Amino acid sequence: MSSLMLRHFLHSAGAVAALLIGAAPVAAQVPARDPSARIAAVLPADVSARVLARIAEARSHDLPAAALENRAVELAAKGLPPEAVERGVEREARRLGEARKALGRGGRGDPTDAETEAAALAMSNGADGSAVSSLARSAPSGSSLAVPLFVLSSHMNRGLPSDAAIARIVAAMEARIADRTERDALRTAERAERDAAREAERIARHAEKGQSADGVPSEVPRNGGRGNRPEGPPGRNK
Repeated sequence: MSSLMLRHFLHSAGAVAALLIGAAPVAAQVPARDPSARIAAVLPADVSARVLARIAEARSHDLPAAALENRAVELAAKGLPPEAVERGVEREARRLGEARKALGRGGRGDPTDAETEAAALAMSNGADGSAVSSLARSAPSGSSLAVPLFVLSSHMNRGLPSDAAIARIVAAMEARIADRTERDALRTAERAERDAAREAERIARHAEKGQSADGVPSEVPRNGGRGNRPEGPPGRNK
């Protein structure tokens, strides 16, 4: 995968400080847009029509159409003949389709565009479909796979076997999630402790003023004086 597509992936994956965690829950798909103007500007009309048709077909199968558009523009900018650009788009579409299927076999039946692109990148760097499926299956539930798949690609570029790379990535994801859970629990406990301390201070202040915890003076009957009310209408008590 080219440097331009890699930059596009990094932008769409949001590879920032939340490395390997995925927040939550899986990102929304990017709304479809019309790539006609960009493609028509760099390709002859007949080739442009076929490339646009291929992009539309990819979109209909929930593949990242924007990645194919970027690929076509990138190849054309390199000076490749129009037919070579078309072949490059076709190869990229097949790679994205294989990546999506591999994610599906790992239990990610509706991956985001970023996850699909990351899986395709990992597969282009030597990871086979089973490795992508294994990572998808092993990752903590609800975690985004976009950045972990990019890290898988990076590990494999450095010669780390896919099994070892996946084990390392999953361990890192689990450790980070456990750390986040522990921090959340600690914050909850600290909040409860502060609330309890404030309540104790409030009760102590009322006690100093001779009041009960709800602020009522201690000499006021707790029944509000109801016991001293006459039992009948005024003037009829005996």
